Amino acid sequence: MTTDEQSEWPDFSTFTRQSNWRNFIQEIWMKHKDEVMAWEQRQVDYTLQDYYQQHKWFLRRLFRAEGGKVNTEE
Repeated sequence: MTTDEQSEWPDFSTFTRQSNWRNFIQEIWMKHKDEVMAWEQRQVDYTLQDYYQQHKWFLRRLFRAEGGKVNTEE
């Protein structure tokens, strides 16, 4: 394997944490949408990004409480 071929591979050292975090956010978002539909009989009129920006600190605490580790290095 040449050096060029090696550089094409992503760094998997942070992949699992990021994937767990993103999966968690996606799951919470889907639950939120279902809850709004059940309680208010309407679809949400905002995006996942809007929801995340408004609730990111709550989501981070919830993720940690469930045993997840948030990667804060950016």
